[in-house]
Amino acid sequence: MKIINYSINKFITIISVFLLLFIFGLISLVNVPIQLVPTVEKPEISISTSWSGASPEEIEREIIIRQEDKLKSLEGLESMESVSIEGKGTITLELNPKQNVSTSIIQVSNLLDQVKDIPVDADRPTIKSVSSERSPIAWFILKSKNQKKDIFKYKNFVEENIKTQFERIKGVGESGVRGGRSKEIHIVIDTNRIALAGLSLIEIANTLQNSNVDISSGFIEEGKRKYLARTTGETTSLKELEDLVIKKQGNNFIRLGQISKIALEYEDSNYIVRHLGEDAIALNIIKESGANTIEVQKELLITMEKLNNSILKEEGLYLTNVYTDTTYINNSISVVRNNLIFGAFLAIIVLLIFLRSFKSTFIIAIAIPSSIVISFIFFQLLDRTLNLISLAGISFAIGMVLDNSLVVLENIFSKIENGYSDIKKAAIDGATEVSGAILASTLTTVAVFVPIFFLSNEIGQLFKDIAISISISVILSLIVSTTLVPGLAAKILKADTKAKINSHWFNKINMFFQRVGEKFSNFVINILKMILSNFSRLVKTTLIVLICSLTATYLIFPKTEYLPEGNRNLIISILVPPQGYNIKKIKEVGLKAENKIKKLWDSNYKGEQKISSFFFVARPKSVFMGAVAENPKNIRKLIPELKSAGSNLPGFINIVTQSSLFSRSIGERRAIDINIQGSNYNSIIEVSRILFSKLKKQFPDYQIRPKPSLSNSNPEIIIDPIQLNLKEVDLTVKDLGLITNIILDGAKVSKFNLEGKEIDIKLRGNSPNDISSNNLNTKFIFHNGKLFPLNYVSNISIRNSPQQINHIERQRTIKLQISPDESVNIESALSELESFLDSNEVKSLISAKQLSIEVKGITGKLSEAKNSLSKNFIYALIISFFLLASLFQSFLYPLIVLIIVPLSSLGGLIGLKLVNFLIYEPLNMMTMLGFIILLGIVVNNSILIVYQSLNNIRKGLEPISSVISSVKNRIRPIFMTTLTTSFGLLPLAIFSGSGSELYKGLGIVILSGLIISTLFTLLLTPMAIIFMNRFVKLK
Repeated sequence: MKIINYSINKFITIISVFLLLFIFGLISLVNVPIQLVPTVEKPEISISTSWSGASPEEIEREIIIRQEDKLKSLEGLESMESVSIEGKGTITLELNPKQNVSTSIIQVSNLLDQVKDIPVDADRPTIKSVSSERSPIAWFILKSKNQKKDIFKYKNFVEENIKTQFERIKGVGESGVRGGRSKEIHIVIDTNRIALAGLSLIEIANTLQNSNVDISSGFIEEGKRKYLARTTGETTSLKELEDLVIKKQGNNFIRLGQISKIALEYEDSNYIVRHLGEDAIALNIIKESGANTIEVQKELLITMEKLNNSILKEEGLYLTNVYTDTTYINNSISVVRNNLIFGAFLAIIVLLIFLRSFKSTFIIAIAIPSSIVISFIFFQLLDRTLNLISLAGISFAIGMVLDNSLVVLENIFSKIENGYSDIKKAAIDGATEVSGAILASTLTTVAVFVPIFFLSNEIGQLFKDIAISISISVILSLIVSTTLVPGLAAKILKADTKAKINSHWFNKINMFFQRVGEKFSNFVINILKMILSNFSRLVKTTLIVLICSLTATYLIFPKTEYLPEGNRNLIISILVPPQGYNIKKIKEVGLKAENKIKKLWDSNYKGEQKISSFFFVARPKSVFMGAVAENPKNIRKLIPELKSAGSNLPGFINIVTQSSLFSRSIGERRAIDINIQGSNYNSIIEVSRILFSKLKKQFPDYQIRPKPSLSNSNPEIIIDPIQLNLKEVDLTVKDLGLITNIILDGAKVSKFNLEGKEIDIKLRGNSPNDISSNNLNTKFIFHNGKLFPLNYVSNISIRNSPQQINHIERQRTIKLQISPDESVNIESALSELESFLDSNEVKSLISAKQLSIEVKGITGKLSEAKNSLSKNFIYALIISFFLLASLFQSFLYPLIVLIIVPLSSLGGLIGLKLVNFLIYEPLNMMTMLGFIILLGIVVNNSILIVYQSLNNIRKGLEPISSVISSVKNRIRPIFMTTLTTSFGLLPLAIFSGSGSELYKGLGIVILSGLIISTLFTLLLTPMAIIFMNRFVKLK
């Protein structure tokens, strides 16, 4: 190869280029963004439509059904789900992974424009795509230094002074405020009193809306000047509101202040946050796409300190960072870095033992920093990030990048040992002789990843980073081995390069490995001679090995899991109340749960379950709790504590789970969904209750959450207009809705300018706690000169209705979301649940109620991922076959090389099986990727043997002699490459730590598959060569 000659003759040029690339690699490393996991763009679109005050059934009837009817024809739509709750409807569209989301958003917008008769007071739909980067990377808590101070009053302060400061930071996309109560102007009136006084609520509301405005009033031009006109009526003080004229009676003016109490108040409590037993306000941080999580967090902490030392100090408040992704990221990077360094150290030690030369070891070891550091240039060019997946790929590449350099140098070494006195010629001939083999092995290693780049689903997006990491590193190692290695060899090596290292212990270790190596080599050669000497024995042995490996693979292939959950230091608990519970009752229950667990953060508590941070959020439909362990290693020990805290609460369902690496949705990552659908909602509820009860009894360790609730007892006041009477008093249904809203909990009728900030003006007759459902009939209305009770224009009743209505594919649905115990893999759990659903009892129940039932959730993703990886394995085999055929210029030799693949797969499964006797390590999709990577690695040894055997045959050796000679000559480099790769992988496969649960199974499969396949390669590849030569003469 010309490049080899050039590298030796122009070595200064080569070394200069590599040093420059190394420097640029370090610069790129600093600039490449760092985050927890790769960004996954989900092919999903979310559509949200708000309609203030509307019930779930109204949202469903007036908005969701009409929107779904248009969206059902969206191109590339795979599934459609919707949720209708009070005041809001949300539709989630899942698209084909190949669908362009941006184009689909435009199509969705056009379809929604065709929806007719949407309520005029409903907001326009909000359309957005779904991304993994929408999850918060950090949470901050604001508390008061003085516990007597009401922290809830500071919501507006937080929005104006903290949220804005956070959002100014480069890389921060959005900051959300949770908890607290916004300021409002409350105009409280006695509705009966003003009705008897001849005042209309509609007139009061209209006066507030029409008088409290600034509007443009045109312009005039006079000479050179243009004058803009503006009518200013906006109120800026409570006095102006009090002086607002509502009506003139005779010569008297009735002002707003005379008939009401006007005060600056706070909105009704609807979202309560507590931290470590104290009331608080929470802020989350969502970063921009592509931003460096670690750098963003640094700036957030700097900003937090500035705020604590300035404006917050003045107010007697303090802000703390209670959770951040960077803790896990930094710990994970530290673990991977240590594994990487230790793996590289072990690989170099192996080289030193085999080569017995510091110079030779240095030449090969230079491939590690050269290949790895330069690869960061391509990370930046390809706009990738450093994350757990890509770092794992770099770690796996450590041993692999040595292979090419090792094969080249070992061959150069052999030339010197065989009498080459001209080191430059030895370097050129040695590198050139194996250049074809290392090119073939590199291309096959890279080729297996090609199909992954065409996957657009979640698995494909996650695996691209590991594919890029390994592919780029291995390609760079090929360049290093054909340029830098021969160049350094020509400059550094001498005829006495094999001089012994002057160390007694080293020499003893070296001699031990030499003796073991010689005995093993002789053992392999003797077995080969015995098998190859008899063709019948050769055929039988080959068939037995292949049949046994395929059979064993089938028999021990385990059930599968989707993706590893990780081991993040955060346990989440959600308490789901019965329908109809108000926020006061939900908070009360939440406090009971908090009291059960508060001992764990007490300063005197010294147990393993010690909590460093605990937060609790009460919201309209649930209590949300989160706990962070003082010692991250003990985080799983908090799961039973939170389960206990949420137990024995009548009617409540408690779901406890560890926060997942790949999903922030509580318990949804490993959830199997049982969807019960039909046209009769009462039947759906009845069947869902029966199934829920049976499932809880049959699978007591599984967590089961119904979505929505299994109750239809959410109390709703129905105000049914009497149209004739409404017409008589000149009221519209909209007017009646506004009046009842004012009477019940108040209606937002206008805005108020408070120190330059707009806040709501709420006109109300009562707070929700001051009126009962029984005395609505006693409320009077005055309108259009007539006085009449509320029940004159409406029929008032109370009925039970759903608090939430879910649709799947436009049908009402109740979803039983089942999360199996962590010790049970998804595929096994799915089999058990399918057996349960296939029972005659369940089938009869479903049939009798004319319902349908289907299993969804993680099962669809698991099935899709398995199919994708299975196809990718086949595609990788096909690509490797034709690639090898092209390199060898034969369709026969690739079959010889690939014959080892079944044994490598079996080896990976055996390793996984053995590990499971010690710790639970499921076969998840990340681990299954190991079999594809194995395919690209294990063929390398076969290529070396086939390549050498063909060279020997071309030189005139008999086939049997040629394969035995090739094994004898190549057994040393094969074991060197296998051991360096294996020891490079070893720390990843055996050491635990943050993030290791993501790649440990992958490391185990590659490590065990590589070792077992290497042992059989030395026998099976020569046997295949002789077998093929019997029918087709090799040349």
